[in-house]
Amino acid sequence: MLVGLLSTYESYPIGLRYIASYLENEGHDVILARLKPPFKDNLLQLWPGRPPALIGLTCYTPGIWDVLDVAKTLKESYPDVKIVLGNIHATVFHQTLLERFPFVDFIILGEGEIPMKELVEHVEEKRDISDVHNLAYRDTRGIVQITDQLTPHADLDNFYDHIDCSESPELYFFSPLGGAGLFRIGSFDRLFEIISSRGCYYHCSYCPEHMMSCGKWRAHSPERVVNMLEQISLTHQTSKFMFWDPLFTFDKERVITICKKIIKRGLKIQWLFQTHPNHIDEETVMWVHKAGCMGFTIGADCMDPALAKRHRHITINYENLTKVVRLARSLKMSLRLNVIAGWPERPVSDWITTVKLLWRVQPTHLAIFSLYLSPGSTLYQDAVKKDLINQDYWLEKRKSPYYLAYESQKNAVYNTIRLRSEQFLLTFIHLITCRSIDGFCFFFIFHLEYPVSKLLLVMKKINPRINFRRKV
Repeated sequence: MLVGLLSTYESYPIGLRYIASYLENEGHDVILARLKPPFKDNLLQLWPGRPPALIGLTCYTPGIWDVLDVAKTLKESYPDVKIVLGNIHATVFHQTLLERFPFVDFIILGEGEIPMKELVEHVEEKRDISDVHNLAYRDTRGIVQITDQLTPHADLDNFYDHIDCSESPELYFFSPLGGAGLFRIGSFDRLFEIISSRGCYYHCSYCPEHMMSCGKWRAHSPERVVNMLEQISLTHQTSKFMFWDPLFTFDKERVITICKKIIKRGLKIQWLFQTHPNHIDEETVMWVHKAGCMGFTIGADCMDPALAKRHRHITINYENLTKVVRLARSLKMSLRLNVIAGWPERPVSDWITTVKLLWRVQPTHLAIFSLYLSPGSTLYQDAVKKDLINQDYWLEKRKSPYYLAYESQKNAVYNTIRLRSEQFLLTFIHLITCRSIDGFCFFFIFHLEYPVSKLLLVMKKINPRINFRRKV
C-alpha cells in the first residue's frame, strides 16, 4: 500500500522518518515529502496521478495551522484519501481536532510506528479500525473514540532489529543551520541524525515530552549504536553525526562503552549530542572527546537553583556544570547552553543568582528561548486551571503564547517588556564573556525593531572574539 508522510517544517522530523523506515520494512511503499508554501500548489505537484490511500502529517504546535491547511487541501482535492495526524499537539488536542475539523480522519496518540503500521493494514484491508492501538477516531455516530494504548517498547534493539535506517539517505540528512538550529562546529556542513535512546525520565513543568514517552527512558545497546554508526559511515561515506536523544548520557556506563567501542573499531567520526546538566561529568567529557565528539548541548534552562527545583523538580549541581564547561573549553569542544527567559513569579534575587552563575559557567554558545505555553506541559495545565487560556485559543491562527503575557492579562504590556529585558540581559552577559552567540539570541532584537546592524557593531567592539550567526 502506498503511504504518504508529509512535513510542513524546514527539516524532516526524525520521528516521521523512523515511521517511514518502519513501514518500508513492513512491505509498504512510502513517500516522505517536505512541503513549502504555497502548500496547495506544491501539494498537487506531488501526486499528478493517483495519491496515496493514507497520508500522515506530523503536528507540532507552532505549525498547527500549516498542517490543517494542508489536510484541508488534501481532503478537498482527494476526498477518498484518509488523513492522519500525529505528534504532541495532535496527541493533546485529539478530541478538539476530530470534533472541529472533519477533514481529519484519525489521530495517532504517542509513539507512532506500530499504530501507523496497524492503521495502514486496517485501511488497506478495510477492517474495523477499533482494533488499532493508540488511535483516536470518529465512530459512525460522529463521536470521538480512543482505542487501547500500547506500552512503549522497553527493548529498542529487538524493536528496531529489522530496520535499516541507511536505506533512504535522502530522508536522514539535514543542515544544522536549517530547521535543526544547531550551532556549526568546525567543518560541519551536514550531519546524519540518529537516535540511540528514547524518552525522558524528568517531568519539567514547561515540557510535554512525557506525553510521548510516558516518562520512561529506553536505549539501544552500545553494540547496536556502534554498528549503526559504522554501517552508515560505510554506506554513505559520511563521518558526521548528531545524536538527537533527549538524554544521551543518562546511562554513563553505556556512553563510555559506546566511546570505547568507537575507539576500538577505529571509526573516524565526528559527532554531537544533547543532554541534561545532571547527567554529564568530567570523565564522560573526556571519553566522548576521545571518541570524536566535537561538542554538545546542555539543557540548563533554569540557571537559578530555586527555579530549577520549582519547575524541573531537581537540584542542579552547578559546581559540576562549571567544571564540565571549563573542561570542554580546554579541549576546544563547543558547548551550547540552553536557557529560558520569562519564568513566572521570578523575584529579583533569582535574577542576581542567574547572572552570577552564567558569568561563572561561561559556555561557548548560548541559546535563549522564551517560556512558551506548550500544550501537554504542567505550566499549560496550570494556565488552563487559572482560566488564562483554553482550547479555543488554538482554533484561530495565533502564535504560541509565552507564559508571562498570560500571568496577568492586565499587565500584558509590562510582562512583554520584562521578557525582552531578561533576554537582553542574558545576551549581554554572554557576549562579554564568550566567543559566539547563536542565531536564537537575535529574535527578540528583531521583535523590538532595533537598528540591528548598529547593535551588532557595538557588540563586536565590546568583545572582538564574538562571531554572529543567524539561522538560514
